[in-house]
Amino acid sequence: MYYAILKARKLKEKPNETGFASPHINHLGVLISIWEDVDAISRWRNQATHLRIQQKANQDVYDDYRVRVGPELDNATSRETSLDDTSPVVLLYYRESLETTPKDDTTSLLESTVANGIQSHLLSSSVYLGPRTLWISSWQSEKVARQFTSLLSRIQNDDLKIVRTQRDYTKSRRNDTPSEKAGSL
Repeated sequence: MYYAILKARKLKEKPNETGFASPHINHLGVLISIWEDVDAISRWRNQATHLRIQQKANQDVYDDYRVRVGPELDNATSRETSLDDTSPVVLLYYRESLETTPKDDTTSLLESTVANGIQSHLLSSSVYLGPRTLWISSWQSEKVARQFTSLLSRIQNDDLKIVRTQRDYTKSRRNDTPSEKAGSL
């Protein structure tokens, strides 16, 4: 599976348009797109959602946005690649509900003494509410992300995905934007 993760702060639209909305920052939302094969994701640059994002960004509907694209890593993929690989990864953790407010739960876990050894490898962390709670955290490497997943108190029906970041671009930093020259993914 291949994922595209769009995080955007809207200026002119309803805050819940993307399905997951930040409970702490007005109008901040996330859209997760999933493809089954690399050929499907290679068409991302011409896909309607991507074109709409670009058009809305040009019209200043979005204050800013960030798109991260890459393959899901499973245990088989991890064995094929070195765990010493320092490519950044995104951890997507879906959960039916959190016992406390999302920010308190994630903050307390990140500040715990157990997580202290890997906390410095955390690039970003955000919680979004939608049909389920979605916690997105970015890590410097797969190895550190997997260490962190072992600290999570998992519950029934939760879901955890680790996605290697192969493309990462924003409204102002366009280096990794899909194009014919840049390649398919």
